[in-house]
Parts: sequence; C-alpha cells; structure tokens
Amino acid sequence: KPQTLLINKHTDPAVALDLIRKSQLNYPIILKPDIGFRGLLVKKIHNDNQLLGYIKQNNKIALLAQDFISYPNEMGLFYYRIPNQKDGVVTSITLKQFPTVIGDGKSTVKELIMSDHRLQRYADLLIPLQNEIIDHVVAKDGSFSLSEIGNHSKGARFLNGNHLIDSDLNQSMNQFFKQVPDWYYGRLDIKYNTIEDLKQGEGFKVIELNGIISEPTH
Repeated sequence: KPQTLLINKHTDPAVALDLIRKSQLNYPIILKPDIGFRGLLVKKIHNDNQLLGYIKQNNKIALLAQDFISYPNEMGLFYYRIPNQKDGVVTSITLKQFPTVIGDGKSTVKELIMSDHRLQRYADLLIPLQNEIIDHVVAKDGSFSLSEIGNHSKGARFLNGNHLIDSDLNQSMNQFFKQVPDWYYGRLDIKYNTIEDLKQGEGFKVIELNGIISEPTH
C-alpha cells in the first residue's frame, strides 16, 4: 500500500503541512477525503501552496494524504472468499483508461481536447489541470495523458477486463488477501506496472480497499 497519513478534520493547514513533512511524504501526493466516493475531492498536489489551499478549503472533513503512485495502469478488482474456505476467486476486473490525446503535430493540447467528442465534455476539468502546457503542440502520433486518477469524474473510461482473470491471478490475489484479517468480500483499486507483474504478486500498489458496499464495475 502507499504511505498514507490521516489528517483529522478541523486541523489547521499549517499543522497539517508540518505533519506531512514529518511523515516524509514527498510531492506529488494525493489528497482525498477519508470517507469519499466516486472521486469526490481527489486531487494530485504538487507543492506547499496547493496543499495549504486544499486543506483550508476542505478541513471540515477528515482527509488522507497519500503517496502518488506512478505505475502506468489502474484497475478495480473484485474478489470474494467464503470464510470457511481456503481460497477465493476474482470475479470482476475493470480497466481504467486515463483520458489521453493523440497528437497530429499541429494541434495544441487544448485543441485536441476540444476536437474529441468525449474529452470536450470534461474540458472544464481537464484544461485547468494542464494549464501550464495547454498551448503545447503534441507531436504527430504522440500520446499525452491528461489525468492520472482512475475515476469517471476525472475523465477516465471504465472497460471490461474480465478476460484477464485466470488461475495465476487468482493465486496471486489469494496470497494477498490472506494478509487482511477477516476480509472476504470487496473491490481493490490497484495501480500496477503490467498484468504479468500483478499475476506474480509484484509491481502493484493498492490505493483503496473497499468492503461490503462494494460493487463489481466491469
């Protein structure tokens, strides 16, 4: 799991900044509600000023500060195990495709967003996120990711990944889940390097572990 720090509600922003420094979390970090849903208030933070502003605006709720995980892929993985049985099973995989533009060697990032039927619907979100390079021309056939948070509200697409479920993945996940006492049912949100690594139990981090109200999202 990523290194994670709980910031209690009503914490003074300066105190929160000091706690984060002492925890040795390094930018960029993710800030999000301790109890949230569907990407609510999840934000990638790059510096002290952004952090102080975010906490000042949202300190009526408990927050989590978390390492930003740079693995290139994200999925939601649903699993269950009957409590008196040795092994469980992966029943659902949702692949999360980050919003991405493909360059033509002439158009700026903003122009590519506005010419895409789907991405233009997220323009109010994506353009401020890329404000510093919004007028940059993307090389022909070059790809540029506009967001790194795997949620509908941040522009991500959810795709059915159930074809990736096999005995190797089930074995890897059984080994993992047995490390979590009394947990038998729910969905992991995972950032990972490759599916081959994940099936070997390597190259991944769990950014959320969701319990009984979870749903398979494939």
